Amino acid sequence: MAKPAQSKKLGVWKHLSKTISAFDFTLLEPKIDETSVLATDAGPVIFPKLYRRQTNWAARNKAAVSNATLQEFLDAQKKDQCYRTDDFLANGEHAEQKFLFATLVQVGETILFEPAQRGRGVDHHPRPHCIA
Repeated sequence: MAKPAQSKKLGVWKHLSKTISAFDFTLLEPKIDETSVLATDAGPVIFPKLYRRQTNWAARNKAAVSNATLQEFLDAQKKDQCYRTDDFLANGEHAEQKFLFATLVQVGETILFEPAQRGRGVDHHPRPHCIA
């Protein structure tokens, strides 16, 4: 179901970003009875795992706990690994190849993958379908 929507850029797919924007601290999660604002939200959209890492990094920088760039922050997360989806589906956590999540981002600005069609994966060229 996701593949046709992605190929036609329907729904959230039309807002999928290949770059990482500056973190916007003014954005707020809508209250339960005010979710209609989501109907007009126009993105950009990034992979949730990357968004969580960017949020952690941005908060640390704003609080002056760190002065690392986003790429330096991602590079320091040595246990933050992902797997090729096909390898993970065949072998589980004993998958043959593991990749550092940081390798899926270039210079802290360019996203080198797209969400996969199955599971919680990403499609990274030339390492397609990584489970993060």
